[in-house]
Amino acid sequence: MAELEYSKYGKNAIELQLLMNGLLCVGNSKYFSSFGDLGCTWGDVMEFVNKREIFYSKFFKGQAIYLSPILYYSLKQCVKRPELGEAKVIYDFFYKNPCEAREAKVVLGLPEKKFNSLLEFLLRNFYITVYASGRILTSNWTTLIYCTDKTWELATPNKIDFTAESAFEIVQDFLQRSLSEKEIMKLYKSFAIEHEGR
Repeated sequence: MAELEYSKYGKNAIELQLLMNGLLCVGNSKYFSSFGDLGCTWGDVMEFVNKREIFYSKFFKGQAIYLSPILYYSLKQCVKRPELGEAKVIYDFFYKNPCEAREAKVVLGLPEKKFNSLLEFLLRNFYITVYASGRILTSNWTTLIYCTDKTWELATPNKIDFTAESAFEIVQDFLQRSLSEKEIMKLYKSFAIEHEGR
C-alpha cells in the first residue's frame, strides 16, 4: 500500500506562504504559488488539511486554492453569497455525511455533469470545503473528503471574527500581493464586494 511522501521543510514552507500571502494554489497558476513551487508534497498539504488549518475553495477563476483561516474568514465576511438553490441537496448531504464527492454523487443519483456543476458552485462560494484526506492513491495524491463550511468551522482551531471594515482591509492586503488591481476589481464585482469609498 502506498504511503504519502513528506518533504523536510514542507511544513515551514507552507506556514510561511500562508503567513505572507494567505493562500496556496494546488496546480500551476500564473497568479499564486503552488505547493509544488515551494518544494512541498501533497502529504505536506494534507497535514494542514487534516488539522483543519487551511480551507479549500475555488473562489478565483475556478482554481483549486487553500486559504489560511484569516483570509477565509475575511473573504466570507465580505462576499455576498448567492442562494444555494439546486445545490442545497448536495450541501445538506455533505453536512450530514462528510465523504468523497463520488460517494455523494452515487447516493444522490445526480447526473455527473449536473453534480460537478453544482459542486463547483459550492466550492466557489465557500459553502463546502475539504475536511480531510481520503484514500491514498499514490505517494503524492489522495482522494478528498468534503464537508460544509459549518462543519469545517466547528472543527478548526482557528475561529476568527472580524468587523466588516477590518475584513475588507485584510482581503485587500493579501490579494494585492498577488493580483493586479484589475483582477481584484473583477473578483470584487463577481462577489458583489463593496469597495467604493474604502
